[in-house]
Amino acid sequence: MEKSYFSVMDRLLVALFLTALIVFSYAGVYYRPLSILPAEEGLTVGVYGWQDSLYGELYSSKNPPTTPSKWAEGWELVSDDPHVYIFGYWHTFTQKAVYRYWERTDVRIEVGQPWREKYQDIEYWVEVSPDEYVHVKGEVWIYHVDLDFSIVSREKPDAGIHVYENIPVWICFATTVWDRSLRDPESGAAGRAWGAPISVYVEGFKVQRGSGEHSLIEPSAIGRFITLYDEPSTAGATIDDLGLHEGADLNETLAGDLRPDSRMTTATYGRWLLVEFGPDTKWSWGSIVSQKFPAVNYKLKVYYLAMGKWTFTKEEQEEWEDREADQRRYGWFAPWINLWDGVARALGMANPFRMFGPWAGFAAFIAFVLIVFGIVYLILTVFLERLPIV
Repeated sequence: MEKSYFSVMDRLLVALFLTALIVFSYAGVYYRPLSILPAEEGLTVGVYGWQDSLYGELYSSKNPPTTPSKWAEGWELVSDDPHVYIFGYWHTFTQKAVYRYWERTDVRIEVGQPWREKYQDIEYWVEVSPDEYVHVKGEVWIYHVDLDFSIVSREKPDAGIHVYENIPVWICFATTVWDRSLRDPESGAAGRAWGAPISVYVEGFKVQRGSGEHSLIEPSAIGRFITLYDEPSTAGATIDDLGLHEGADLNETLAGDLRPDSRMTTATYGRWLLVEFGPDTKWSWGSIVSQKFPAVNYKLKVYYLAMGKWTFTKEEQEEWEDREADQRRYGWFAPWINLWDGVARALGMANPFRMFGPWAGFAAFIAFVLIVFGIVYLILTVFLERLPIV
């Protein structure tokens, strides 16, 4: 009877060695590094859109990017709600094909509803014809606005790894006027009003603790002035829609173009720049073991010119909870539980290792090792038993 060169112990050692090679090779390649109902009258603030580079294409709900195909990289508009706005970026072909990293990195921008306090009364004269002047009275209000930027986090390492660099985000400061509200139906005097943002300042700024290394957004300090711009697409009523009502009380019905400056507009846009903003990802053996998801909080002060009669404006502050940074520690065993997630998904079933809770990754790793070891040992047994003794 022929005997094999290799004893049972020899086969066990060879199987263990080959299993280790398979396990570590797998770990090394698995991952790599505005049609809106009106709210209170006065100022409303929301996200308008973003650009793909400093002077690149402007994306918004009016011009959303085309969602990339399976193997392509590119942008996606995830949520077009101007008060909870989310856009994301899909990763490159290399990350998808070589490292099997398919997930999108999402930026979330949250805007609170502005509330106001009176600052001061103003009055001035406007020339409406060569021999006619109109006396205009109004007020300057101060609005306070909460604004948060954050990267969306998830339970397991599939929240993206992309870091945004020099990506402009446009915030719109617009005027809301209730268009059917009347001041005095008997006299026919409409309660129309007009308002315009004058200037915006940063009165509060905070990078949340634990945000990681990629949390730089400009402006990045208290007291900074936000330059306001005018764009072709605007929101709210324009001054030209108000018309001229001869002999009307300007404090009841705003008449004609009575702006103190012809360049003022009811909707303006401020730009924030994502200089370096994204998850801070730590790797081990080619796998994600932990991530930090940054959060940056702003408190804005907006000076606002108000004229005419307003039906209801918001004068009470709502409680606002600042978005905090999130940290996820997945551990060295994260790739293995994710591997079984994929297998279970392909079989149309739930991943049984998830029942182990915090130990799910370890259980999935042990199962993977045992299966690979069993297959390798079986192959060695069948193959080596066929080798004759010389």
